[in-house]
Amino acid sequence: KDTVENAALIVSHAGAGSCLEALENKRKLLVVINETLMDNHQIELARALKKSAYLEYCLPKVNQYFFVRAQQNHLILILNI
Repeated sequence: KDTVENAALIVSHAGAGSCLEALENKRKLLVVINETLMDNHQIELARALKKSAYLEYCLPKVNQYFFVRAQQNHLILILNI
């Protein structure tokens, strides 16, 4: 729990529990949608929360880098998903 509370940015899958934990702690949130799920509820949840400006989301791509900058701590997170 300390990790979440101290994080400048949380990168997670778009499960409801993960999203709620980040939002309850008022953390910036980037979710990566799991495209392999049937009846993909993750994309529906991510779109709804993005529309309300609670998070950003992306889809995983092989050999693609995502650059995210958390301006408060001047942190640059590089993910190879």
